[in-house]
Amino acid sequence: MGLQYTPGHGLYPELINGRVVTQKKYILRDFFLPGQRIPFGIGFTPTDGFMKCGLFTLFLLALFFCPVLSSAQQEKADSLLYQMAFDHTLAVYTSRTGDQSRLYNGSHYTGYPYTFKEGSPFFNAQNFSQGSVVYDGILYPDVPLLFDDLRQKLITKDQGYDMQLIDERIGGFDLPDHHFLRILSDSLGNYPLRTGYYEVLYPGRSTALKKLYKTIKEDPTIAEGIIRTILESTDYFIRTGAGYHKVNSKRELLKVMGDHKKEVQRFIRKNKLKFRKHKDEVIPQVAAYYDQLRK
Repeated sequence: MGLQYTPGHGLYPELINGRVVTQKKYILRDFFLPGQRIPFGIGFTPTDGFMKCGLFTLFLLALFFCPVLSSAQQEKADSLLYQMAFDHTLAVYTSRTGDQSRLYNGSHYTGYPYTFKEGSPFFNAQNFSQGSVVYDGILYPDVPLLFDDLRQKLITKDQGYDMQLIDERIGGFDLPDHHFLRILSDSLGNYPLRTGYYEVLYPGRSTALKKLYKTIKEDPTIAEGIIRTILESTDYFIRTGAGYHKVNSKRELLKVMGDHKKEVQRFIRKNKLKFRKHKDEVIPQVAAYYDQLRK
């Protein structure tokens, strides 16, 4: 059995015979304990079909092996032990760090001096929500976060002030039901990924990523002055043994499937998946099924 991720819900439905039967939710704190120091660099760079990873190599590997480590039977037996360990670690960490001063060392976030007629510069919400962030290799849970995906800045609050965190120190972060990695571009230019934040649609062997781009369109008018609108575009990527590949079309997606192209086509038809209308759902489902075929 393989696992797939349903975007927008933070869930990994379990596939049996190509159909979704159960669901389990995972977040960053399932893979790191608060205060845990990871002795690797921040971010990762995809090269030669294998990611020269820093911190989030561990994150992805944990996700890959969740079907083994988090079976229904183990979950019941381990949940109490895990919660006790988690609570103890959190208590020790909080007592030692106090106000989490290591996290609050960014710069003041200035916001926008104008409004937008359409669209928002922020991801999913205008207000802060509780999330988790890996910063300098340490997981900080239950942090107020706001993601400005126009400027690609992660914002938190420090004593009432809005503060943007330093990009190079961020390994990844969680917002409600959404998981992001900071990926470093390949210095040789062999892969289509630019340095930035990518949403993880499916975290398995064939990792599926989504990249949302936002730009400002300005229209000068006599009556209202400059009217500003936010335009959006999206790229999707899947990782295979040869690296990351853009999969914005069904044709590109099937091309990545290689020798399993016909099986994947049958899977799409059997489940009546509409690629063009539901890319966020179809791409992770196909990636999960492809991983099953490759076992």
